Amino acid sequence: MTAISRWLLLTGALLVVAATAAATASAAFPGGNGKIAFTTRGDASHGNERHGPLKTFEPGAFLVDTLTDFAASPEWSPDGNTIVFERGSCLCNPHVAVINADGSGEAAVTNNTDLFLEFEPAWSPDNRIAYTRAPNPAFGQCRSLWIVGSDGSGAHEILAPEQAPCYKKQAAWSPDGTRIAFSGAPSFGDVPTDIYTVRPDGTDLRQLTDSGADSASQAEWSPDGSEIAYHFARDRPQDAGWEFEFRIMGADGSNDHLGRRHVGYASVYIDDFVMAPAWAPNGTLIAFQAPQSSAGEGEGLYAVKPDGSGLRPIRAAPNPPSGLEHRDPDWQRVTPPPPPDPDDCNGVFVAVTVHNLTVQKDKSCTLVDSTVTGRIDVRQNAYFEANDTDIAKRVRANRSQTVFIHTHSFVGHGIDAHRTGTVRAIKSSVTDESVRVDRATELVEVCGMTISGDVDVRDSGDTIRIGDAQPGDCEGNTIGGSVRLKHNRTDSKFEVRGNAIAGNLNVSKNRGTAMKFVTGNSGGKLLLCRRNDSPFFAFNNPFWESRLEQCSGP
Repeated sequence: MTAISRWLLLTGALLVVAATAAATASAAFPGGNGKIAFTTRGDASHGNERHGPLKTFEPGAFLVDTLTDFAASPEWSPDGNTIVFERGSCLCNPHVAVINADGSGEAAVTNNTDLFLEFEPAWSPDNRIAYTRAPNPAFGQCRSLWIVGSDGSGAHEILAPEQAPCYKKQAAWSPDGTRIAFSGAPSFGDVPTDIYTVRPDGTDLRQLTDSGADSASQAEWSPDGSEIAYHFARDRPQDAGWEFEFRIMGADGSNDHLGRRHVGYASVYIDDFVMAPAWAPNGTLIAFQAPQSSAGEGEGLYAVKPDGSGLRPIRAAPNPPSGLEHRDPDWQRVTPPPPPDPDDCNGVFVAVTVHNLTVQKDKSCTLVDSTVTGRIDVRQNAYFEANDTDIAKRVRANRSQTVFIHTHSFVGHGIDAHRTGTVRAIKSSVTDESVRVDRATELVEVCGMTISGDVDVRDSGDTIRIGDAQPGDCEGNTIGGSVRLKHNRTDSKFEVRGNAIAGNLNVSKNRGTAMKFVTGNSGGKLLLCRRNDSPFFAFNNPFWESRLEQCSGP
């Protein structure tokens, strides 16, 4: 039985109401990108899968910090120092609490009583907290929206239970504090819901979506307040289940369009378990959760650009799936870092925008989630790394130590590396131009790339690796031009595997003692293989024509 099925079979009116409210809606306050807070599935043996450990991590880092247990719906404060969340040691009395970013200073914000259920808190720019409130037991009863100070003072109702829509949940405060978005349904229940906004004083209620038989929920404001990302569940015909996506619309409901569609679907609709979009404070990415199976098991965290491109995992689910593991992501706001010196980049820079950039002799420059509108020049014995970074023009390296382009980076006008020790291009894109490497002394690795031009590697060694037929750290490339590997000397590794090549593959006059493999490449016009040192293996390359000289194989 799946985790969702077990959850659905649990009895009790209170559980049904509380469990349908787990997914978070929030706002991304503008700034630099910090840690991501999320929760994991609670202990089913205690009858409470909704409230689990509250954790934080730096995107790209392996280590995770666990702050507390029995938590749901975390959201960072505007200054990034505190997290508000729904606390529920059992399902009978969830309430609003806060905790410091280091796990200290946990405190209740709302009263922990059995009279009301208080859940799904959302932080305002001036440190007030909006949340949903329901009577206990809540089954069949409408909900209200409340506001309270972060110290627990001044709690008051802004939308009463009898005010439409009846079933209110998932409050999200706009970055400027002028409106609160939430999802609601005309009667008790979870489907269908739509997105509404209201002023903090409870006036000027507006309905932004009209989903019909489908369902819109989990509103998330963009950092500049101009757009709202939200989760959308599409009811498939003939009881085929639900298809999930997140969409983006203007703050007034206009220009509604697809953000990202989840390729699978679930047999039941519970919006706790899918998507939950969370905008990065710098506005460049949207994090979301998605299950690894149609049963809803194995939640992982992903990120995508607002235009739907550049999908990448940021916290993988267990493999094989082992329950609903990652829920309710929310991105911490930090002070944006200063940009690098364009004439002397030295250090690690996250979410910056620069024009041209030079890495001077013996310096080290790393760009993460950044934008370069011009070119990159890497000088003698310098190190340059681009992680999830867009570079509009060319990357040029001369006598450098390392050039490392990876993780959904983009290079507009090619990569040229001359007499550079290590050149690595992994799971990124190069358009309009080629990747050219000559006289690399240690490693040339091109894996999982999309390259519109050629790949040309000459007079290099000691290891050359162009693609691989097996998924993993190195995968095959899609190359719009030709691949030329000539006059290289490799004593450790020489592999050209699993590439889709539109042009020719020319492997000639390569020396050295490494076993040389040219296997599993497809789509090209001509395979040339001449005067390579043995042992050399060229096979399973379905090119239109092959010309093999001095090549051996099975």
